[in-house]
Amino acid sequence: GVSDEEVDRMDAAAKEISDRYNCGVYIAVFDDMADYDCYDIEEFSEMVYTNWELGYGSESTGVALVMSMSERDYDIVAYGNGAHYAFTDYGKEVVADRFLDNFRNDDWAGGFADYITACGELLEDLPSTHASTHA
Repeated sequence: GVSDEEVDRMDAAAKEISDRYNCGVYIAVFDDMADYDCYDIEEFSEMVYTNWELGYGSESTGVALVMSMSERDYDIVAYGNGAHYAFTDYGKEVVADRFLDNFRNDDWAGGFADYITACGELLEDLPSTHASTHA
């Protein structure tokens, strides 16, 4: 499991990155997506993202790691142009490579922390979309 203290620390880290890049960074863990009559993790993650009204701004820009524990399945869903630009299929793979080794060892807190850090690094490497424009 993940302690409350670890959750608080990850919330703070994710919020800091989200606010800095105007791109929400989220983690949503479910026991079993079948409880929601969902059997496709990508469909499920889209549903979670839209139902919870996640994201920043008019495009609901953000990225979410959605997990279904009973299937041990996950998806990284990106929403909005800013997020799609960072979290391409390749970007998602880069992020997943960072946390999957933790998850294989049942180190959930470490994996979630690595996911948040990796999201921040991907967003940081982007040419800033909200940099000051030269008049």
